[in-house]
Amino acid sequence: MTVQLDYRTVTARKAHQCLLCRQDIQPRERYNRQSIVWEGSIETVRAHLYCQAVLNLHYEYWCHSEGYGPDDFDEDMSEAWGEAERSAANGLTYPWLVNGWDA
Repeated sequence: MTVQLDYRTVTARKAHQCLLCRQDIQPRERYNRQSIVWEGSIETVRAHLYCQAVLNLHYEYWCHSEGYGPDDFDEDMSEAWGEAERSAANGLTYPWLVNGWDA
């Protein structure tokens, strides 16, 4: 059983790794940090705001659907990050800034 101790949006002082996309969270980047008790030990889970937003969109479907699992989520994350990188290459800001997720 997992118990959530704390959940907040913070600004990174040093690089961390996003649990969801496994990419770096850069210093001065805002991200979600969660402290949990998992299998008897306290863990800290970190995720980009954008990755957390993608997870939130898929969570309901993932939890209530057979056949959608972590591999499917990884594929969705890759597609979402690819779109964000293409947008940035074309001079557009990343989606989480456009949608106010970094507010």
